[in-house]
Amino acid sequence: MQTKYKVKLLDGHSALPNQIVGGYLGNTFDNGRIERYTRGEAIKKAKRFGGEIEEIPTTISFDEMKMATIDENVLIHGVEVLVKEFDPAFNDATKGNQVIYPANIFEQLLNDNERERSAMSKKIHDQLEELADAMEYFQYVVITNSN
Repeated sequence: MQTKYKVKLLDGHSALPNQIVGGYLGNTFDNGRIERYTRGEAIKKAKRFGGEIEEIPTTISFDEMKMATIDENVLIHGVEVLVKEFDPAFNDATKGNQVIYPANIFEQLLNDNERERSAMSKKIHDQLEELADAMEYFQYVVITNSN
């Protein structure tokens, strides 16, 4: 990502009132917005209007994605059926078209089926609860087939 700069206007600047936003050179077409420039553009504008350049801090940060993998053989049949009926987050075509679900899938399945809990076996309910608790610190889960 390319670093962007803004122009802080100094005393005696030559900018017009409609070009100033909070002491910075603004966008004349979008009043109220400070203009962002590449370093070269910012230096030219600072010289032209009488200002100095300031780097705009990057506000995007990247975090590590946490993904759990569960072999479908671990799932009891009823849970496996519920999972396969659930809409996946996306398919990972790079790894054999694996289906990737949001990690809260088991919690959602519990909540969606709470009304039908009497029809749900205790084994299914217990495994969904156990998996929901295990996925607390993950963003995604992949159900793999080891066969």
